[in-house]
Amino acid sequence: MAQALQRKLVTFEEFITKYPENSNKRYELHDGVVIDIPPPTGDHEEIILFLIERFILEYTRLKLSYGCPKTAFVKHQLDLFRGSQPIQSPTFPELDLTAEQIFNAGNI
Repeated sequence: MAQALQRKLVTFEEFITKYPENSNKRYELHDGVVIDIPPPTGDHEEIILFLIERFILEYTRLKLSYGCPKTAFVKHQLDLFRGSQPIQSPTFPELDLTAEQIFNAGNI
């Protein structure tokens, strides 16, 4: 279960300074609130593997020099995708993947 760690809202810059990548624990920043995240298990691990495989195939096909770190800081804009709606990626515009395929990877 995720747990909020503080009451004061923090910025992304404060978050990356206080919670370094090399920490043994995982944290996420949601609307200025730092959340302690438990490690992924079971279905989550299957989804991670599925996504990494798809990203590797796509950046290899495009001949891009990318990699897939196990953990990373990601600052992103939130877009919602549901069911068979194609996921739109500005980085991988030709990516052919739906929300349904991702959730099916973990049998959720």
